[in-house]
Amino acid sequence: MKNLFALIVLLALTLFYAGCEKDDGTSAGDTTIPEDPTGVTVPTPTMNNVQPTPSTPTVSGTVVTTTLIGLIGNDGQPITLTYDVNNPQNSTIFLQEDGTVKGLKVTKVGTSKIGAVSADLVFVVDNSGSMGAEADSIAAGITEFANYLTTSGLDVRFAIVGYDDGGDIVGGLNFTNASTLSNYLNNRNYWGYPVSGTSRTKGFWGTDSATLYNYASGYASNVYNENGVVGCLWGYQYLSWRVGVQKVFINFTDEGTQVFGTEWTTDSLCNTLSGIATVHTVYTTVDTTLDDLNYHAWDADDERPWAMSWCTGGTIIFLPSNASGLNLKNLPFSTALINSYTVQYNGNTNAGSHTITITVKATNGDGKKTVTWTY
Repeated sequence: MKNLFALIVLLALTLFYAGCEKDDGTSAGDTTIPEDPTGVTVPTPTMNNVQPTPSTPTVSGTVVTTTLIGLIGNDGQPITLTYDVNNPQNSTIFLQEDGTVKGLKVTKVGTSKIGAVSADLVFVVDNSGSMGAEADSIAAGITEFANYLTTSGLDVRFAIVGYDDGGDIVGGLNFTNASTLSNYLNNRNYWGYPVSGTSRTKGFWGTDSATLYNYASGYASNVYNENGVVGCLWGYQYLSWRVGVQKVFINFTDEGTQVFGTEWTTDSLCNTLSGIATVHTVYTTVDTTLDDLNYHAWDADDERPWAMSWCTGGTIIFLPSNASGLNLKNLPFSTALINSYTVQYNGNTNAGSHTITITVKATNGDGKKTVTWTY
């Protein structure tokens, strides 16, 4: 009887102390992730030619997981991201959480289930009259690219936003698969006629087409010409993004970002999307050796469309005015997607706000990005 009583008391005390123990989210951790290193000095970027933009993190216990779309170096080749467990100072990627250098588990896309990068990709297409020469080539290139990504070990969904020279959102398809995307671009009618040319990205389609149409009505009503910022920000606000995946835009246009006022400027896009999404640019022009300093009188009302890529870490390509030779899978952002990485660390998951700084330092490129995450 005494033994039974002692056992009951011991059990009660054990439960009491277990209940009083504070779980601050830092005690468990994933033992496959290296411990936080000491004595590491985060290097200072000198080239500043890339921006390591992470996806919104997912959290499981103390493990924080994010993905980085691959970075293209100054030699046109992808930057290899590595974490050296034996000598962290020799790593090419460094991540600080509230100033603390973290031990990292870095996995290249396709090398494991953890490394299978997920992305939501939006094609933002200028379908004004001047795009008539390249519209069919762009649609074909998008279709081929979507099929290519689907078979490349990436978990990718695709959406379309079409905008015209009146500053309006005139077409859209919410996130879907490559097959449905192809049908939208090639196998439907618009105003009773089979789509072709610029009409390929006009009209709203899908089960939520009426909702998208309503969202587009009156959006950016103070813009009167082509403006890719409007297309990207509308897509960011109204499309059905997944949580914790890379957000990617590819803007196709042959015009500058034409603004009147301060609301729909490149700065407004940069302030909204920098650190959240990457915007890539395909600019079709008569002169494919375009030098933006002497080809055009860019000003506050006619901004460089590829400036959206500068501030979000995207890539840029110039093509002939008919978009001949368009092969998106050979363009820099295709290489970037295929060379993406998953990065994991044991974080201070205390339901608080954390300042995260990611620094990349490699022989062919470097740069850093600071974001704020809550977990």
